[in-house]
Amino acid sequence: MEIKRSGGQLILTEGSIETWQLVVLLIVAVGLVAFLLVTANISLNPWYTVIFLAGIGLYLVVQPSRTAVFDTTSKEMVLTTSTITGRQSQRIPFSEIAAIGVELRRWNNSEIPSYRIQAKLLAGQSVILTSWSGRFGGLPRSGWSWNSRDQEGLDDPVLVEHKEIADLLRQVVGIS
Repeated sequence: MEIKRSGGQLILTEGSIETWQLVVLLIVAVGLVAFLLVTANISLNPWYTVIFLAGIGLYLVVQPSRTAVFDTTSKEMVLTTSTITGRQSQRIPFSEIAAIGVELRRWNNSEIPSYRIQAKLLAGQSVILTSWSGRFGGLPRSGWSWNSRDQEGLDDPVLVEHKEIADLLRQVVGIS
């Protein structure tokens, strides 16, 4: 996730795959190919490779990249979602945005939270601006509670980054 200013625009971009995910994916791919070469006595079945590469391709198709351009001159947000299968753009005037916030979720009763930024429209719809945060490793150690009811005491750098970006987007849109 990256945010930058350009003229009268604030641009929030998110790629389909983060750098750390790409590194892990490449390490797993090299390890799998090495494993198959060793266990198959150097006679690698090409279908293993095809199936593995198809799985990587499916992952990239399912994970879209998003770009949200907040244009202060035209007072609208342009949200573009791209996958390998195509692009979709949506224009939303600032006057239709009721709130921008950070959503918290714990997967499978895990203690490790994930976050995403979303906008709520006056019509009641939710517009997803980022996908769920990925985390390599656990939460930072501190004396604070990780209870979701005590979010003000969290010292999680991923949450802090998401809150700062959401605050900046609210400021640009003109909502509190």
